[in-house]
Amino acid sequence: MPDSFKQDDVDALLNQVQEGNQTLAADAQALEQAAQTATDIAGEIHSAQNAPGIPAEPAPGQAAAPPAPPAAAPAPGPVYAPEIQRLLAIEVPVIVQLGVRRMNVGEVMHFAVGAIVEFSKSAEEELELLANNKGIGKGYAVKVGENFGIKLTAIGPVKETIRKLGGV
Repeated sequence: MPDSFKQDDVDALLNQVQEGNQTLAADAQALEQAAQTATDIAGEIHSAQNAPGIPAEPAPGQAAAPPAPPAAAPAPGPVYAPEIQRLLAIEVPVIVQLGVRRMNVGEVMHFAVGAIVEFSKSAEEELELLANNKGIGKGYAVKVGENFGIKLTAIGPVKETIRKLGGV
């Protein structure tokens, strides 16, 4: 390491540090804006769900109210700002989790076609609904035509779901 630095070297290093700080500040501001946008989305979705003619989510442990009779003309859906529309259009994997079991690698390596892996969950128990690998609801398996589906019995609050989808 040299005993002294040239002024040009010090100035260049100082510029690099300042550019790095500006980049960090811009990243922090973008992160704050994304968090605010997510909060705004949650508020708008909550407001839209509680708008007249749209039933509110039941409180935990309460059954949902019976649906209201259909109106003469359906009301148009909520209108969101373009940046919110882009966020709402993001696709995430939606998974119905039948069960979870821990096994050691040796057991997994002995799997063969036709093997049955048993889970401790009863076939009549509720299944967990995951979005982006985060639990957001529960329900029972149903058959929809020739396909499998889930009839939801519980779904988390909108703000909590957004938080989970964001990986926070």
